[in-house]
Amino acid sequence: MKSRNTFSHDYKDRSDAAKAADKLEKKAFDLAYSAHAGQKYGEHPYIYHLEMVASAIPWLDTADVTQFSIMKAAALLHDVIEDTPITREQVAEECGKEVADIVWELTNRPEEVNDKSRDLEFARLSGISLSAKIIKATDLACNMACCVADNSPYLSGYVAAWPRYNAALAEAWTHHKHALESIQWCLRIASEPGKWRPQIQSGLVTNIWSN
Repeated sequence: MKSRNTFSHDYKDRSDAAKAADKLEKKAFDLAYSAHAGQKYGEHPYIYHLEMVASAIPWLDTADVTQFSIMKAAALLHDVIEDTPITREQVAEECGKEVADIVWELTNRPEEVNDKSRDLEFARLSGISLSAKIIKATDLACNMACCVADNSPYLSGYVAAWPRYNAALAEAWTHHKHALESIQWCLRIASEPGKWRPQIQSGLVTNIWSN
């Protein structure tokens, strides 16, 4: 049986970890907010998308408060190297090497830009860490849900690429079934727009992510 002092130390350790986690997430948010200033996600400031992805990151059975905060911080920053002048080194300096490494895994490489086959991109995604795959899966689900809600033509591109995303991110679906269910819902809507579009426009389907 644990002594009262042991329980006290355990509680303090958890409390300290929670405070550190909050501090890390705030740093990541502040960096993302300033780096993406002026950028848009549809009609919204870009931070809207980043917060959506971060808020949907699942708690893993093997994770602790520290690992969870690292994933949420990386989710907030997942586009910062790719879409802003911020470098991997700057992310590491501000939020730590673990966050920077995950963000780098999620960053498109220069050689991928002109690869119309996207073979390089999907080869990279197949080899990234589980944490990065879960963030990418969450990002994909959020993007597709917003495309459905906004009747965006970009949805067709996600639908066409879905088999490759599904294969590359296969490890993530076990840990984030909600993201997979959301994507499957979006695929159904894309396959039967005449059936679902009126319901979306009338407000009967208002939050694809939660369905």
